[in-house]
Amino acid sequence: MKKSTKIILWITGITAIIILPDANLYYQNIILKLDRLPKAYRNYSALADLKDDKYEVVDFFGAEPLLQLNDSTIAIIAVAKQNDNDILVQKTWYKINLRGIVIDSLKLSYKREDDKHFYKTFNSYIVDIGANTYNTWLIDSDTTWKPIKNLQPNKVYDSKEVEKMISADNYVHSAIIQLKNGEELNHLIFFKDKGFHAIFVEENWTKLNDPINKLEVRYESLGKDTVKESSTVKRVYVQKEQWMDTSVWKLSKYTTMWTGGGLGRKRWEGTAYYDLQLPKKTLHFKEEVTIEYPDQYVREPFKYKIYKPNNGDYQILSEGEYFTTYLIRPKLNIK
Repeated sequence: MKKSTKIILWITGITAIIILPDANLYYQNIILKLDRLPKAYRNYSALADLKDDKYEVVDFFGAEPLLQLNDSTIAIIAVAKQNDNDILVQKTWYKINLRGIVIDSLKLSYKREDDKHFYKTFNSYIVDIGANTYNTWLIDSDTTWKPIKNLQPNKVYDSKEVEKMISADNYVHSAIIQLKNGEELNHLIFFKDKGFHAIFVEENWTKLNDPINKLEVRYESLGKDTVKESSTVKRVYVQKEQWMDTSVWKLSKYTTMWTGGGLGRKRWEGTAYYDLQLPKKTLHFKEEVTIEYPDQYVREPFKYKIYKPNNGDYQILSEGEYFTTYLIRPKLNIK
């Protein structure tokens, strides 16, 4: 065998040793480059950026429930998005009619590290925990703050007494406070006999969980797999965009796997395209998703629930993972 032939064979062998372990990596990247997104889906946008001639989308950020104030009005409670350095918390209550129009709103702010004000919604009341006051704006648009008085300012209730007075339905809030003499007690607020009351409770009293708001609306779940379980939001296409794997020769890959980083898991990152069925037409939007390897299961990093009001023109999509509520309503100039 000629020397030149041996050299070629050696080079070929070494190249094969280097390339073959990464054959799937090269193959997947080639396939992705050849796979073009069909024209039908190229104009899809994220839900918050959706543009349409008949409908518009308004998004609200916040984890509090949607409230049914009466037959024609709901309330959405939202907070302004914050950075870690933001001190001021801004919270807004919106009243929305059957057309999806905001007919009134109340904006309140408080400092994050300040105990002078802290706003909480209890059924149809807004309670300022820090100031021991409440208002009835959700009921009658009155923003007057009314005082919450202590039943017996000089008494400290024990746990057994509290159990007779407080239940999961009427409990509002409790917090440890320090009195002027240095003593620490639970300051407990509850609702009973159509009014708010406060008492002092011994420090070792076991705090209750926050009650479910009686006005909270019931959403319709869209199921775990929107492509099969929902007729309102339906996944119609998935586009793979990036193959998530690294070369076997990259040492950091094994370091990540050994330390539990999870980046060693083979998968695709991509975009899923959805149809949203509304009374007047079908809207379209897209979301980022993960496609598992090798079974190609589409993992949606969001969980939508939908609310459809009786005799209403709008619909609401609630996204629990990112605490976003989307109000989808007819444009105001469309009849």
